[in-house]
Amino acid sequence: MTRPRLPVLLVAVAALLSVPAGARAQKGKPTGPPITVTPTPGNVVFPTPGVPEFDAGYVDQSGVTVTVQPRPNKGPWELLIRSDMPDMGGYGKPVGDILWRLSGSSTWTPLTTTDQIVTQGQDTQDVVIYFRLLLNWANDEPNTYTANIVFTAQNY
Repeated sequence: MTRPRLPVLLVAVAALLSVPAGARAQKGKPTGPPITVTPTPGNVVFPTPGVPEFDAGYVDQSGVTVTVQPRPNKGPWELLIRSDMPDMGGYGKPVGDILWRLSGSSTWTPLTTTDQIVTQGQDTQDVVIYFRLLLNWANDEPNTYTANIVFTAQNY
């Protein structure tokens, strides 16, 4: 019995820092963005899916912790997620086949190329986000796929 060749996926995670338009250094005041976003780990790597994962229709990743650290007294913030590419390369597997959910939630949301609100907060917070890759025997070609996941935070 021959085993089917299965796709492998590596998703690069980037954190962009929120910098207000027209921001500039002032004497005696801290410079830099009002909010720092740090994802750990820096890459989302899905385990190589096998027959059970394809039969289930997905493979899960263990999660990413995103630390949102605003400067003091900057007000409430919101953490955003998006991809900067519509597909994962290869034969064009759509980036929407990557689902994400906030820890404590049971709702999976497809990744898109537009900003989606993950959560909101006030102070420094660690936010845990889980990822799931949808799999389909008929549609997924053996390949290595990549996609960029971009986290940003902004005051609102």
